Amino acid sequence: MVISLQRDQAVQLGRQQARENAMLKDRHEMGALDGFFAWLEPTKGRRLSVRAKREAPDFECVDEAENVVGVEITSPPYNQQAAEAAWSQARGESTRLDGVFKNPDQQLAKSVNQQLIKKCNKRYEVNYPVILVVDVLQPRLTSEEEFETTVVPQINVPERPPFLEIYVGGLLRHVRPSGDEEWRYWYWLVYPVE
Repeated sequence: MVISLQRDQAVQLGRQQARENAMLKDRHEMGALDGFFAWLEPTKGRRLSVRAKREAPDFECVDEAENVVGVEITSPPYNQQAAEAAWSQARGESTRLDGVFKNPDQQLAKSVNQQLIKKCNKRYEVNYPVILVVDVLQPRLTSEEEFETTVVPQINVPERPPFLEIYVGGLLRHVRPSGDEEWRYWYWLVYPVE
């Protein structure tokens, strides 16, 4: 009886943790989408708005002409340690990344490429085009300039991806000509190549 009760409690805790993780994931995806939209309209002159939250793709959106487009969000970290720290931080736990990140730009490019392979192998059962937004988690080690010159050139989009467009970027540190720094959302179109 005691073992059964403990097992039931463990199952309930597991379900609660799964619900909390799903809520955190949804919040993160919405935040990433907001950042992408904040960049997309002034930079590319395109305005999208969310029509529905979905499972795959993550969002069903419409443009000004009421054309439907899906948006799938993925967020690769530098490495497993950074991923665990990001989840802890999202849960409100204090966390600290210890150690030295060797070649963070290369680690980030590798992680982005792994996510691209994973997402490009997935099929979306929708009758409208889908945009993939690769929103980099915790890019504090890489500035916008470094991202453009060292990460973007290492990105390898698989042949014939199932996406209308693929953007890679996120909230990045931008250094102004005056030397002042600011954080801003910035993305690069990596498919199709401009």
